[in-house]
Amino acid sequence: MVHNRLGGLQVMPRNSDQWYYIKPLPRHAVCNVGDTLALFSGGILHSNIHRVMPPPGEQSKYPRYSIAYFCRPGNDVQLRALAPESAAIAKAIDGAPPGQFNPGSTAGEWTARRIRNLRLKSRAGWVASQGTEHVGVKDKAAI
Repeated sequence: MVHNRLGGLQVMPRNSDQWYYIKPLPRHAVCNVGDTLALFSGGILHSNIHRVMPPPGEQSKYPRYSIAYFCRPGNDVQLRALAPESAAIAKAIDGAPPGQFNPGSTAGEWTARRIRNLRLKSRAGWVASQGTEHVGVKDKAAI
């Protein structure tokens, strides 16, 4: 497997307004974790906003290629921490506010909510939808 040797990937961690470059390491692959996997892991894994910029400095004169692979749970999968399947996840969610890791919605409902917010004319709707994987659906007919 060939891995990236050039920079350019940036992440913006939650509760931050700063972009940070992710330094490529030899023989390592970078995996961006999405919101659903963060929820399934009980918060052990963290998702964030990411973007790809031209590589910094001298690296910018070389072409940069990426292969992206996306996967997500089926529409009927309940969003919840996988605590029954993992003692580490059960420990991670111990003491979490009720509903934080079991919002009572499916992956399909959550995806529909995110797509609807992406269609808003302003970025505010998209930003407001960040972290909504922890929010239950009040009116499922509205999806």
